[in-house]
Amino acid sequence: MKDREKYFKLFGRLNSLAEPISWSTAVSHVLEWLTWNTRYILGVSKTKYAHQIVDWIEDDAVRALDREEKKDYVRLKLKELERSVRALRALQVHDCLIEISP
Repeated sequence: MKDREKYFKLFGRLNSLAEPISWSTAVSHVLEWLTWNTRYILGVSKTKYAHQIVDWIEDDAVRALDREEKKDYVRLKLKELERSVRALRALQVHDCLIEISP
């Protein structure tokens, strides 16, 4: 089953934009979509994200740490990941600007 079909099954389907719905319902649907389809925001699915976190925790250097130290380690790795994603996006924007400029 494709994401689209799962979404329609879970949240229902809007057959026409001519059907009136409240703005709060529209915002609610967008937030639900973003929550369930993280790859459009994070560039990675929630499953892959969870697998990456487990991989970090199972690293030999981290395995012997207590729970709070593991949490701190994962927070640090997530911050590093966020910085690298921001840097990558900045490079992509920079490359696009270079292609556009005369």
